[in-house]
Amino acid sequence: MVSGLVAFVTTIIVLVVLVIGLRSAGTRSPLVAAWISFVTGTLAALTVAVPLVTSGLPREDTYQPLTVVAWLPLLSMTLGLMGLATGVFALVRGERLWRTWVGLVTGALVTLFWLVFAFGDVLFPH
Repeated sequence: MVSGLVAFVTTIIVLVVLVIGLRSAGTRSPLVAAWISFVTGTLAALTVAVPLVTSGLPREDTYQPLTVVAWLPLLSMTLGLMGLATGVFALVRGERLWRTWVGLVTGALVTLFWLVFAFGDVLFPH
């Protein structure tokens, strides 16, 4: 619960900084929101996918650095929300490029993953 709140607050702060920066830059900074959406959405998908894939490998044969990092779920939540939010922001701004769509879709998938995870934890607490 706290992780989701931290991810949400971090996303709001980054979006406010992005909006203020883009308004002050004006038209001199085209496609910034699309690139931010692409990078954050792709990184969010990687932070979820890599531990899922490596968890199925034998433990003695592989070194799994990303499965032992305690802040990785928080990072993936934050990056997923940022990819989704900046993707929507880029679409509203008129940046309808493949970068925007990739960031929007990957951010939405990661956010949906964590929402379903949280919903399941509420329904079936352990």
